[in-house]
Amino acid sequence: MIHSRAKVSSHFMGLRRSSIRTATACFTFALLLAACGASGPTNGTAGPSTTAAGGESPTLNSTNLWILARNVVQTLLSNPESANSLKGLQIVEILKNGQEPTPGLDIIPAVKFASGADLIGAVNSNSLSPWIRTVIYDPESWTFTPTSEQNDPVAAAKAVFEATSAKGLRLVITPALDLAKILKPNSGPLWSAFLQTGIIGPLAKYADVLEIQSQAVQSNSVSWLALLSAASLEAHRSNPKVVVLGGLSTNPRGNPISASILQSAARLASKYVSGFWFNMPGQGPSCPTCPPVNPELAIEFFRTLGSA
Repeated sequence: MIHSRAKVSSHFMGLRRSSIRTATACFTFALLLAACGASGPTNGTAGPSTTAAGGESPTLNSTNLWILARNVVQTLLSNPESANSLKGLQIVEILKNGQEPTPGLDIIPAVKFASGADLIGAVNSNSLSPWIRTVIYDPESWTFTPTSEQNDPVAAAKAVFEATSAKGLRLVITPALDLAKILKPNSGPLWSAFLQTGIIGPLAKYADVLEIQSQAVQSNSVSWLALLSAASLEAHRSNPKVVVLGGLSTNPRGNPISASILQSAARLASKYVSGFWFNMPGQGPSCPTCPPVNPELAIEFFRTLGSA
């Protein structure tokens, strides 16, 4: 039976709390000044028990939420100080289907799809692991997202929402800035063109969490703030309950990144977002031009989260 938006919200016990207006101060200090006193998970329980087979996902923490791939979590756990910082965060952990979530942390296990059609197929065939109650739809201008979805990401997101809400799943949507190359070509800098596409508000209607892949401009404070402030405003106008995240990366294309750049970007964005998808990409099919993976920078950045 397909649930209405109201029923989905009730099913998650109010998981989509308005994040920006009520949580800015707490997030800012909890993130980098450690002034909120967060020494452990603020919400839910740890490990696989967070989502028993067929059960509900824990209530979403809309003040300190991070998306981390499994390899990033394992990298950060390899250092005692960065591992300690993870205890103050709620983590949407990107897993391969069949992997169990990392124990001992406040984890929401998730799987990611670049193709909405593939996501819908997995949901409708009940092929996801029983502890997966959150799915990520990651449309980008690349070969992994069907051309039809790149041309109309809102229609694709609507179809994904209808399939996931029918199963009571939480939906995270993470549109890439490069969709603007298709939807708004020759419209200035990519971050500005992305805002001009007009897709942020419509996508927010279908999302529990909307992540803006802002990492390409994380070292440019002017562009960074312009993008995330405008995107957050547009998303919350469309859906006041959506949780908005930004994107950070250890090695995006372009200028080299330092821990201080990441720290500054996180501080500035804390007025507009509830957390980040922290990405640690390496060279491969999904990013053939990425610089080599940089785990040391990830550790250095996360070490600062627990110290002030």
